[in-house]
Amino acid sequence: INHSCLPSAHKDFLGHMIHVRAIRDLKEGEEVTMPYIFPDENPFDERQYRLSSSWKFKCTCALCQAEGGDDDKTREMRRDLSKKMLEVKNFLGTFQGMNKTHLRRVFSEAEKHCDGIRKTYGESHSTLAGGVKFELSEALGIFADLAERLGVIAMESSMKTLALELRMECLNLSGIKVLDLTTSGALPIK
Repeated sequence: INHSCLPSAHKDFLGHMIHVRAIRDLKEGEEVTMPYIFPDENPFDERQYRLSSSWKFKCTCALCQAEGGDDDKTREMRRDLSKKMLEVKNFLGTFQGMNKTHLRRVFSEAEKHCDGIRKTYGESHSTLAGGVKFELSEALGIFADLAERLGVIAMESSMKTLALELRMECLNLSGIKVLDLTTSGALPIK
């Protein structure tokens, strides 16, 4: 089974047996693919290096075409902003007794970082990659954690709702389609 950063299948091991299952609808004759490395944990340049050095090929999947179409400066900006969001994640891990004023300041900075990452993706990227933007997804997940923490400390339900909305957007940006984006109200009866 060949590699793709946007795979069509997932594998599980059941004892000595490999179980392969499609993770989306496949068209007749479409190739079954799986990731050889975790594309959501490795930015474009790292993926290309690891696949080239370990597996001896350059990935040309839709995601790599989209990210390869971005110029070096854009990818570097995305990488730098992603690192800043990892600092926010580390801050949340060591957070103890922080007052809500300081937390709001961190929230504001994180929001700017996420907006900056969002701006590094052009329309052609979304079209080629089917809306998958792993680095933005990870950043918004961290931002959602921060919003949830702020919602608890400041007792603001709007922050908890924002955290839920951000988590649903993360799913979409990871290639998982969320069909109902409503965050409140009764579930529709089918």
